[in-house]
Amino acid sequence: MFKSTKLVVLAVVLLLAVASSAFALDKVALNQQMWTWSSLEAVLSESSHNYGGHPPVIDPKEAELGIEEAKAKICKMVSGIETAAELLEARKIANEFVNMQDKEEEVGVALNKLLDAQEKYLKAHHDL
Repeated sequence: MFKSTKLVVLAVVLLLAVASSAFALDKVALNQQMWTWSSLEAVLSESSHNYGGHPPVIDPKEAELGIEEAKAKICKMVSGIETAAELLEARKIANEFVNMQDKEEEVGVALNKLLDAQEKYLKAHHDL
């Protein structure tokens, strides 16, 4: 009976570890979506100025759709943040983008605004 109790405890611990990691902030995915958003913003900006008379690398409509998709994914990730540690990690990523220039800075500022709203929400519901 002792061995089966150990196995049950081990199984519960593993399930909790997997469940908690599933809800943790995915920093790689957040970073990837931030880069997608900022890169497509740069493409849109360049196509609106028509630099060099060349056609845009990506169709502006496709770029806009890609931006909206990236924004939606980022919003979903931010709304899933539940702890101060996750907020801190997301703010680190946002600040990395803010420290860059041009479109990356704009995207970093936008993420910080989303994180501010999430922090207010968590504080209002006493989750933080």
